[in-house]
Amino acid sequence: GELLQRWAPRFDVTVIGWGTISSIPRLPGLSAEELLHELSKVSRFVMNVVSSTNNHVKFQRRYQAMRRAWSETVERPMVRAWLEQKIGLATFDRSYYYTVDTKQNMFYSAISADLEAARLKEAGYDSVRVQICNIINFFDIQTKPRAARINAAVIRLLERRDVWGAQLLLSRGVAKAFKKPLSSLQTGSCIFDNSSEHALYGQVARYFISTGES
Repeated sequence: GELLQRWAPRFDVTVIGWGTISSIPRLPGLSAEELLHELSKVSRFVMNVVSSTNNHVKFQRRYQAMRRAWSETVERPMVRAWLEQKIGLATFDRSYYYTVDTKQNMFYSAISADLEAARLKEAGYDSVRVQICNIINFFDIQTKPRAARINAAVIRLLERRDVWGAQLLLSRGVAKAFKKPLSSLQTGSCIFDNSSEHALYGQVARYFISTGES
């Protein structure tokens, strides 16, 4: 924080890359929230690419269960000690480790659209927006042109709040993949939560793009 404050004049934009904030644990003097607060002092705008609660769901659930078990074993110090070793830095809600291709465990954390907007505002940013970065896995988008087109098309429809259009597009894809008539997939209810923009984006996004102005 002190180092950032020495930089002057202020920068125009801070760009926080894919999952950078998601990889920061909570330690004395270090957290994603503290870093965002310091960055709001040295740049006018911020763009953050951050992991949503739809990412690595299996690992999120595993560490949530371990944290719950730790809280319920106050009178069993040996069990708590074992759990603490397993939990590591994943001590707060939605934090976890996931296994990468090298079989190593990487610390990560997830956040909802509402919470991401709230922490940017608390860090000192105004005009906060949270948008969908991607729905399909990044690697599939990069290596499979059809997946990239579907990802972009669904995002465009959802950003217009055209939830029925997005559902129709996906239904056509399912019907084609399984060689079924589209009529067999007709339903009277929508699969998307259109109660609010954040609810809708949070339902589908694997990563968010959040922006704000300080």
